Amino acid sequence: MTYHGLVTADVSAKVYAWIGRLIAGSNQDTSHALGSVFDFRDVKDFVLGNLTTTQTRSNTLNHKVDISNHPVALIVGSLYQRMLIKTAMQVTPQQKRKRIVESMEEALSFIDEWHSQPSLEPAPQDLSGKAS
Repeated sequence: MTYHGLVTADVSAKVYAWIGRLIAGSNQDTSHALGSVFDFRDVKDFVLGNLTTTQTRSNTLNHKVDISNHPVALIVGSLYQRMLIKTAMQVTPQQKRKRIVESMEEALSFIDEWHSQPSLEPAPQDLSGKAS
């Protein structure tokens, strides 16, 4: 997904609605997609209200479907973009599966790296509730 010009609350709402339709169309199975890349390099400005919409829509999506194993790369081209995207990441869940990068190559490398990591499963517990 490539953003251009101004990122408004309406643009963000439409993107999250589109993502929701994609997930619903796949019967909420996100395993067929290795990850997502969002390119913000052509963004000139993030309009007031966008952050609130991003936070609300992201939380809603995360409550509807488990996307905790779906890495997201966010491509930026300037310090301004980096700071705004970093702020958006801090108000949305599951920050560990998201990374700010500066190129498509870095984005794809992050997604590959994410999938090469062993999944961290909780330690088995005995009946006393202590980890073994």
